[in-house]
Amino acid sequence: MEEQETPKINTFKRLTGVITNPVATFEDIRKRPDYLTPILLMLLTSIIAASVITPIALDKTFTELVEKSPEAADRINAMRPVGYIMGIISAAAMPLVIWLVMTALIHVFAGLAGGEGEFKPLLSVLGYAGIPGYLKAIVMTMVVFFTENPQPKLGLDLLFKPEDNVGKIINVVLSNIEILNLWNIALIIVGISVAKQLSRKQAVIPWAIWWVIITALQVVGTLFQKGAMLG
Repeated sequence: MEEQETPKINTFKRLTGVITNPVATFEDIRKRPDYLTPILLMLLTSIIAASVITPIALDKTFTELVEKSPEAADRINAMRPVGYIMGIISAAAMPLVIWLVMTALIHVFAGLAGGEGEFKPLLSVLGYAGIPGYLKAIVMTMVVFFTENPQPKLGLDLLFKPEDNVGKIINVVLSNIEILNLWNIALIIVGISVAKQLSRKQAVIPWAIWWVIITALQVVGTLFQKGAMLG
């Protein structure tokens, strides 16, 4: 049975609809996928964030390197411009890579959970579901700009000070518990449900597998970074 044709929702109404009526909006996006809008939003917010955060983070890193090796100060400072450019480019590209990888994995996991539907509509839906993430990038940029702290705490990790590796793992989990991230998770689950024709409970499964993977990578990155600093 063919799906009944419904009036097309324009881009602005899609953006507001994700907030006010995500189910109907994701249904429209599923039928008429749009990739340009999510790509532009990702590039815009990530480039703005990277342009502010990358210089502050690298300045801190280069300053620490110079303090440890004063004799190499000239060589280290000569690396700053290249570091800024490469940092901004990689930071701007990373959201696009994560979007593609996340969609691919969720597409597979949702299929194993009994979901139906193609990859492209899911890609578009998850791109729009990332609106809270784009807002978080703006908030993060403002916090970093005013505090000059390249790694501000916005989640429940504010209330926790890790003392050992177990504490650092707990800290990673707590850092993901904040209002914009929880909103993002809710939209992703709804989006998976609509795009892959799953119930909400079934849609939690592919998201949960993705969350475990990405959290494990965050934990490894945190422990590796700390080990490198101690080394």
